[in-house]
Amino acid sequence: MTEVQVSKDVSRIVVTFPYNPLLIEKIKMVKGHRWHPTEKYWSFPNMEGMVEKIIQIFAGEKVHVNPSLQKQPSLREKHPEKNFLGHDFEDLRKELTFRKYNSKTTEIYTHVSSKDFIRILYASGVKKSIGSDPSDRRR
Repeated sequence: MTEVQVSKDVSRIVVTFPYNPLLIEKIKMVKGHRWHPTEKYWSFPNMEGMVEKIIQIFAGEKVHVNPSLQKQPSLREKHPEKNFLGHDFEDLRKELTFRKYNSKTTEIYTHVSSKDFIRILYASGVKKSIGSDPSDRRR
């Protein structure tokens, strides 16, 4: 079993592994591949679904994906049982910090209290459109 490293440079996804003709054949099947002979690595466009494609073609190999490329679940995916209209915005602050938002931007986004947020939703009529019943939603 060969160890495959998947990481990221400034604008592309980088894949490295020890020389293996079978793996080279597999990696060439992914659209957008580019070989860098001097640095001896493969790269791919950093686009949605690319990491998953790379992992899929290396099924059966030991693939290490840099945490910066791993998909982070949204708050709704992590906590489907929560009603996010009433939370304290701490999760939002953590998410913005994790995604390296500027501290001033994070402060502005999380400054609105949940009561103000709900008041704004009710005033704008949006609250009615986000009920749990899809038939309640405005078209």
